[in-house]
Amino acid sequence: MHQETSVPHHIIWNLPSYIFWKDINLCYLGCNENFFKLSGLKNPAKLIGKTDYEMPWIKCASKYREDDKEILQGHSHNLTSVEELVVTEKVKLTIYVVKKPIYQQGRITGIQGYAKILTNTLGKT
Repeated sequence: MHQETSVPHHIIWNLPSYIFWKDINLCYLGCNENFFKLSGLKNPAKLIGKTDYEMPWIKCASKYREDDKEILQGHSHNLTSVEELVVTEKVKLTIYVVKKPIYQQGRITGIQGYAKILTNTLGKT
């Protein structure tokens, strides 16, 4: 998160894409600045421990969790997709997503994700 002062954390925080990582319970552990802004939270620390069901994209949460479980169970080591992300009733994004497992000592301990916005649609509701 942005409080970290090390060079790797500074680089991740400032990447132009959307970066996040979760633990094995599918709770967010961190993200970069763009993902933080997309979350709508007022403080990056508020993201930690939240699930997709507590985020603006709650309508997509079940799909995201299914994908995440595939990775955690070792069925996919590089999940890629193009999908619609409903941020609000008025904002829908088409995103390219890559998710991979996080390994520690040979065991899967979480998920890392990268997303890039392909299109941004402002709805008229």
